[in-house]
Amino acid sequence: MGDFGALLTSGLKLANQVLSATVVLTAFSLLIYLLTHNLRSPVARAFCALLGSVLIVYAGDVVLYEASVSTVERWLKFQWIGIALAPAAYLHFSATVLRTTNLRSRTREILILVGYVLSLGFLGLVFFTPWVVYDGVYVPQQSHLAAGPLFWAFALYFVITVAWGAVNIRRARQRCLTRASRRRMTYLELAFFGPGLGVFP
Repeated sequence: MGDFGALLTSGLKLANQVLSATVVLTAFSLLIYLLTHNLRSPVARAFCALLGSVLIVYAGDVVLYEASVSTVERWLKFQWIGIALAPAAYLHFSATVLRTTNLRSRTREILILVGYVLSLGFLGLVFFTPWVVYDGVYVPQQSHLAAGPLFWAFALYFVITVAWGAVNIRRARQRCLTRASRRRMTYLELAFFGPGLGVFP
């Protein structure tokens, strides 16, 4: 039974490593494609911000599989660039999709800017204080930082912005005029939570 458990554990670790590498390659390829072909589209630019945050988190995962103990903390904090920016990118992307349905709001655009400022504020706290995260567990393939006293504030910010983004996507779907556009928006709505589940620490 012990041999089976060890085999299962190593198999799951390998599968996780392959999945992380696949996400990195796919996100990088899609990001490069959008940057070279659709950079004038506001939706594409907003999606690039979301893709970039996912790419940073999963690239950190890939590196952490082979990182030495002396560099683990730096790579874990590098991942927080993507983790901290993901909520603002979610809000930005969803609001831009909603804007394509001719529903414009100056308030929503200001809130996107506020979201990026908050994300950068949390990122600063991660890099320069122990308030959001601090020294954690450095075990090969299982390393993670410990939650600080303000981690709950970041988690609440993350949940609120992603939920708000989901509401924006739902509103955009309701405003679609054709069956085909509603179907595509339904696919987007179903896939919307995937990046958030993947990057949340």
